Amino acid sequence: RLVTTRQSTRPHHGTVPQHGSSRSSASTAPAAWLCAATVAMVAVAQRRRCGGTKARAAVQNGAEDNAPKVVLMGDSVLDNFFWLETPKRHLRVQLQDALAKSRNAKVKQLKCVNLAVDQMTTFDFVERKPQDNPWDVYAKARRMVAFEDDEDKEYVVDGDGAIRSVENLKQLKNVKWVVLSLGGNDVYLNAEVKGKLVSSLLPQSEGKRK
Repeated sequence: RLVTTRQSTRPHHGTVPQHGSSRSSASTAPAAWLCAATVAMVAVAQRRRCGGTKARAAVQNGAEDNAPKVVLMGDSVLDNFFWLETPKRHLRVQLQDALAKSRNAKVKQLKCVNLAVDQMTTFDFVERKPQDNPWDVYAKARRMVAFEDDEDKEYVVDGDGAIRSVENLKQLKNVKWVVLSLGGNDVYLNAEVKGKLVSSLLPQSEGKRK
């Protein structure tokens, strides 16, 4: 079952990485061993920057845990800790508490898992690379919060430094519900889309609106 939400475009506070920002890549060396070493160093750097060593805890635990689950996926509407006065009481924690207090036995058994990552867009939902749409600001902020559960301390990141939300979902067993929020960042992080949206409101564009 899939539940979708609509994200309202909101201003970010502080420094926020911009979608589409590029990072310089190291020049390739002719020797094969040097190329391999370069790739290895880049992979290690990405894991350190975006959280890679313990980041798959939620998925690994979920793959072994047969408890029925509700999974949060998408953007900061669901991955909202960064914008709260009390970050440790973010949505996953509050929803888990609410589920545990339910009088409905089936609802009470549900386990809430967060796969949402702030600043996610529909363009990189399947595969999000740190050089295209970085999330290191939020990954670093997570490590500074005294979360009670280990699964809240890191994002689920693959060994090559990318986030693959759909594949992460497939690794989980007994998923009953998926709550998905996407779309707001498609506009917020894309100047061309924002420009087209504004121009579509002009009187001369009335006949071109869809």
